[in-house]
Amino acid sequence: MNLSAWNAMSPISQRIKSTVDSWTDPSSDSFIPPEQRVAVFDLDGTLWCQKPILREWAFNIEQKISIHRFMSSLRMKWVLCSSSLCLPTGQKRCYESEVKRWLYSKNHHVYGVPNYRVVFLPMKQLIACLQSHQFDCYIVTGSSQQFVAACSYELFGISKERVISAGTGGEISLIKKWLFLGQTKMQLIEKKLTTPPVLAFGNSIHDIPLLNWVAECSPNTLSLFIHNDNRSCFAFLASQLSNKLCRFLLSDSAYQLSTKEDWNVLFDWES
Repeated sequence: MNLSAWNAMSPISQRIKSTVDSWTDPSSDSFIPPEQRVAVFDLDGTLWCQKPILREWAFNIEQKISIHRFMSSLRMKWVLCSSSLCLPTGQKRCYESEVKRWLYSKNHHVYGVPNYRVVFLPMKQLIACLQSHQFDCYIVTGSSQQFVAACSYELFGISKERVISAGTGGEISLIKKWLFLGQTKMQLIEKKLTTPPVLAFGNSIHDIPLLNWVAECSPNTLSLFIHNDNRSCFAFLASQLSNKLCRFLLSDSAYQLSTKEDWNVLFDWES
């Protein structure tokens, strides 16, 4: 179990390890059969850096995909999500190629490294660890299906078939999407997965309904809310206020993960 990017001495790190060990030990009372080992992960801010703007937004702006839609629309729409693009197969392959090219050739505006290198190493290691223990890992995200599916396997080791997108375009307003994204994520998981998750990770107010649902549905589950504790250079006031609100709304059965206390590094180029 390679979790070198995690602080082995932190209570949360130890909790995760001991829980996974008990879930996969046939002699344990907490044993979970392989077919019931399901873990779900939010994407932005949970698996990779979402600041200063979401990676899909950055891609769309640089590709000028959404600018025309915004300028020609008389109403505020969720135009920075590509999920509203209904692409034929050939164009879909072209789009995926453009996403990959952008990830590997364009640098993050603050860190100065290619965008694919702002994946959080601790989470990438954890996913690999879970998969080695026969867990089915899913990404549940507000970003578009097409964007995430183009890079989910290469960056996180999660196949495109296991990407669940709550991102919608078209006539859904920005405000309506923002208000109901959390509930939408939870409803999609209930609809698309035959087995409820036993492990869930998230980092924003949109993940609270899912985290609380997983935490409270059984004593034999684990939900973790990630907050950054001013570790990175993106310690904005809004982020801190959001973290405090999320902690208030979070179930007592869920756990809080600190990137400062529980992780040794954020990225692979720091290790």
